[in-house]
Amino acid sequence: MLNVNDGASPATQDLSFNVVSINLFNFIEPPYAFYDFENIYSDKQWQKKCAWLSDFIEQSQPDIIGFQEVFSPDALAKLTQSLGYDYFIALDEPEVVSDYVYRSPVVAIASKYPIVESVNVSPDPQWIAQLGLADSFAFSRKPLRPRFNYRYLIHAIVMLFILNQSAAA
Repeated sequence: MLNVNDGASPATQDLSFNVVSINLFNFIEPPYAFYDFENIYSDKQWQKKCAWLSDFIEQSQPDIIGFQEVFSPDALAKLTQSLGYDYFIALDEPEVVSDYVYRSPVVAIASKYPIVESVNVSPDPQWIAQLGLADSFAFSRKPLRPRFNYRYLIHAIVMLFILNQSAAA
């Protein structure tokens, strides 16, 4: 978990938030399958997976969560919303191979703060060349670059500061 509060000064203590990134290892709602028709979670397995994720989020209390290996973004959005994350974005859709079989999972972000913009990140040709990668290099899962409403964050911090100052008086 990343906490952007370095604790170096009192001013930064009020400007902290936690970010978590988690690989969900084939987050796909039944009756759908990942990669092969035999890879379908039972209802009990799916409930256990969702309960584990809910427990993890409730225990770690992140403000922003990055998810990898998402095959069922709608189910993930619903789960995170039930935990207080009103903002969710997944720009891509997993690829359907056949009726119930998916491949190429996507990434997603859930946040307690408004996401005002989100774009897929493309590899920079200059970096590709410097790293000696093939010109055809592409990310296996397109990364997201979100932009959050910092006015909302600053407003919340100012309100806390005013409340703290009132309590101290």
